[in-house]
Amino acid sequence: MKKAFTMIELVFVIVILGIIASIAVPKLIAKKVDADVTTSVSETRKVIDEFVAYYILNGKFTSDMGDENFEIMSPTYKSLINGYDYKNRENKWSDCIWIATYNTSDTNKNARIYIRPKTTENAKANSEFCSAFRQTPMIKEWLTLSNSTEGGIIVGGSKVFSE
Repeated sequence: MKKAFTMIELVFVIVILGIIASIAVPKLIAKKVDADVTTSVSETRKVIDEFVAYYILNGKFTSDMGDENFEIMSPTYKSLINGYDYKNRENKWSDCIWIATYNTSDTNKNARIYIRPKTTENAKANSEFCSAFRQTPMIKEWLTLSNSTEGGIIVGGSKVFSE
C-alpha cells in the first residue's frame, strides 16, 4: 500500500499556510512604511539643518520661497527633489508637508522655518505613509511649533557678526 497525503490533510495545510500569510503580509507591508517614514524624517531633518546653516552663513534666507531658492539653500533638497529615485519613490515626505522660510525685517523678531501639513484633499496627503510621517515625534513637534502663536522653528535671534 502506498503512503501519501490524503486530500483532507492537503486542504488543512493550505488553510494553515493561508492563515499564516494573512498575518505576515500586512506586517511586512507595515515594515516598509516604517522604513520609508524613518528615511523621510531623516531627509527632512537634514534639509532643515541645511536651511539653518544657510541662514547662519548668510544672515538671511533667500528672498523668495520656492524650489529654486530651496535648492540654493539645501543641496539635499536639490538632490532629493531632482533625483530619479525620489521622483519614482512611492512614499515622499514632500507629499505630506510643505516647508516655508520667513525672513523678518524687524530686528526684534527672529527668522523662522514653517512646516505645515499639505491639504487633505490631496490623496497622497491622506495616505498611510503621510499619517505615520506626521505622527513621528520630530515632525509632530515642528507642526505644533508652526501652528503656535509665535510660529515656526526659530532660526536666528541675535547676530554674532554684524556687517
